Amino acid sequence: AHFEYSWQWAYRERFEKAGLCAILGCGFDPGVTSVFTAYAAKHHFDEIHYLDIVDCNAGNHGMAFATNFNPEINIREVTAPCRHWENGDFQETAAMSMHQPFACPDGVGTYEIYRMYHEEMESLVKHIPTIKRAQFWMSFSPNYINHLTVLKNVGMTRIDPVEYNGVEIVPLQFLKAVLPDPGELGKTTHGRTCIGCVIQGKKDGQYKAVYIYNICDHEECFKEVGSQAISYTTGVPAAIGGRMILTGTWSGEGVFNMEQNDPDPFMEALNQYGLPWQCIELTEEQAASIFAPDAEPIIMTKRSKSGDKEVNILPMIHSVKAVAADGLIKIRATLRAGNTENLNPEYLVGAMRDRLGILPEDGSMEEVWYRILRIGFHDEKGVEVGKWFR
Repeated sequence: AHFEYSWQWAYRERFEKAGLCAILGCGFDPGVTSVFTAYAAKHHFDEIHYLDIVDCNAGNHGMAFATNFNPEINIREVTAPCRHWENGDFQETAAMSMHQPFACPDGVGTYEIYRMYHEEMESLVKHIPTIKRAQFWMSFSPNYINHLTVLKNVGMTRIDPVEYNGVEIVPLQFLKAVLPDPGELGKTTHGRTCIGCVIQGKKDGQYKAVYIYNICDHEECFKEVGSQAISYTTGVPAAIGGRMILTGTWSGEGVFNMEQNDPDPFMEALNQYGLPWQCIELTEEQAASIFAPDAEPIIMTKRSKSGDKEVNILPMIHSVKAVAADGLIKIRATLRAGNTENLNPEYLVGAMRDRLGILPEDGSMEEVWYRILRIGFHDEKGVEVGKWFR
């Protein structure tokens, strides 16, 4: 599998000479998300500055561990280093190292989303050059992350061949053979998907933000086509793309990405063929609460036998509130689900104290007193699911 477009773009001249039209990446993401972005550029923005593509699967297939599409492709995507576009170039970070909660609309729920690389960013920043930052996010449950971590640690996600009983095998391909077949998951999957784009930029010199998204029901998809929503949201856009070419609605000679075509007829067809979309306008505060373009890091010093190191704890935190009253400062912090870092509450207090300037006049640490109350675990509705302790 090639998770980039350059090798396909290389066919452009050959397709031009043959008088043929090729459309790349005509699934949902990549595919519909690129059309969403093109639609926003055409109707809502003079300039797009920030693009966040968010793919949340709120479905539950009832399996201990399974992937919703080809396990080899899915696991390779997830375990690969993350790349996102910022400051005119792709920036690389460790796989799954940046994550945060995302509240899906229409009662779908709140899920932890992880930043990862997806190939549509490669073409979108090329064809919409005003984009300052582009990120792709996908939701994963703590159960999925835990299983994947173990599989990676024991070498089962490797893509290089190893010898076993005199035969060369690729561990990831072997893992694919023993995992549940994604094509059989539709029978047991319930819940919904929520995939869309949070887009920020300028219109008539003023800030503007929109969220364009589709919600698809797994059980309704299975009733219609005998498959879950992941297959449905991939197959329907491909069929629409074929229709665009066959009817001459999209035409040309060469190789094209989705966002290079007129988005309007495709958007109309999505509504007609089972993938209705919504477009809502966001305030600057709403958009910033989802994805802050320039969030200031919160640095703590993590001490261990191997030595001290500075760690940015911002990605671990869902929210922090500080209230001053009666000579005390009360800090309430909610950590994000799925954290793999051991965040000592004392370090959090220390980092926030330094950031808020809560220090005695002489700068000493001894006179700074605090009490830590651990509240426990809550679900997305705020219901406590774990015991609290002091």
